[in-house]
Amino acid sequence: SVSWITQPPSTVPATPADFSFTASSQIAQELKLEGDSAGVYGYATFSDGTSSVIASTDLVVTSLTDSLYAIQGGVSQPAKVNIAFGAIYGCDELVRLEWKVCDLVVASDTAPVFLNLPLPIGLTITSPQARLTSPVDQSSQAPVSVKTSATITATVDYDS
Repeated sequence: SVSWITQPPSTVPATPADFSFTASSQIAQELKLEGDSAGVYGYATFSDGTSSVIASTDLVVTSLTDSLYAIQGGVSQPAKVNIAFGAIYGCDELVRLEWKVCDLVVASDTAPVFLNLPLPIGLTITSPQARLTSPVDQSSQAPVSVKTSATITATVDYDS
C-alpha cells in the first residue's frame, strides 16, 4: 500500500508560474496469507540528489520478526520475504536492509511490512470420545473400558 508522508495540495494555483510544493509517500507491501511473499528492493539516494537501484547481490535482507523469513536475492532475482507458518498480524518496520560493498556495510535501514493476516475470533475443539481416563485408572480395564487416548481436532475461526 502507499500512504502519504507529506500530502500534496488538492489544488495548484495557475499563478505564480514558479509555484512549488513538496509531496512524499511511503510504500508498504501488504501480505495477507501464510506463504505470501514480497520482493525486496533497495534504492540509494546520494548527497547530490541522484539515486540508484542497489543490486540484489549487494543487498542483505534480515527479518526482524519470527512472522517473516528472508531469502537473499541473486543476479537475476530480487531478495524476498515470506510469511512464516504461525505468523501474526502486524504492521511495523519488520525487515532490515544492508547495502554491502566488498563485505562492508555502506548503508542500512529498516522497511515497513504490513502483515494483514486475519485475526482469530474463535476456537472449536472436538473429539470423537466423550470421556477419557488415565491409563492407570481401573475404568480403563474391562468391563468398563473407558478410552485412554483420543484424536483431538482444533479449528480456529478467523475474522473475514
